[in-house]
Amino acid sequence: PNNDNDESDLTLLRRAGGVWTKTHFEDLVPGSGPTSIPQALDTVFTSREWAGEVWLGTRRSGGGVKVLHTTDFGAHWEDLTGDLSGAITVIRAIAVQPFDPDTIYIGTEIGVFRTTNGGTTWTPFQDGLPLAYVTDLRFVLSDPVSPVNELVVSLDGRGVWSRAIAGPPIVFVDKFHTGPQDGTRYKPFTKVADAVAVAPVGAIVAVKGATYVEPQMIEKALKVVTWEGKTTIE
Repeated sequence: PNNDNDESDLTLLRRAGGVWTKTHFEDLVPGSGPTSIPQALDTVFTSREWAGEVWLGTRRSGGGVKVLHTTDFGAHWEDLTGDLSGAITVIRAIAVQPFDPDTIYIGTEIGVFRTTNGGTTWTPFQDGLPLAYVTDLRFVLSDPVSPVNELVVSLDGRGVWSRAIAGPPIVFVDKFHTGPQDGTRYKPFTKVADAVAVAPVGAIVAVKGATYVEPQMIEKALKVVTWEGKTTIE
């Protein structure tokens, strides 16, 4: 976001083929509601799975903040605010459940809120958490065979907390990876077969975009998804 005199503007930098391009969006979140109180960008969250996907959170002293979403580098924007409380004045952080973009967590001045239907409805996500100003959110994946992940919440003056988040284990594959392999995001397997072998029933096998020549039969219930491009398994 631009944080000088144009706080509702956004500049997006994109690198492709070794070349950087810049796209500037003017007045992306103009003032809204019954008064002329302006709206400003406060937080930007970029997808860790797809290039071009971004979520934005705003702030507005009179309430009525917004959550915006794009999947095409800002060519089109979708409003995901839904029925989010109009009393909220700032969205300070955003975290999206991996490979489940309908499940979004936002950090506000009155705690954490969550949607599980892509922004149509929002509910407080406060059980076990102090009601305090949220300064940051992070979604932390467990090891590839565990069905429990963590949402880590940083609070102003109240420390750092974590909440267990149930969900399918995720085993990552990237044929171009070098180094140790254990199926985690930063140590992915290089072969789909290795991921399938350790993935428990119901897990997600996340395969980075490329062509994998691996004839095989997958005989257990798994969800195979692609990330960062088109995946072909021959």
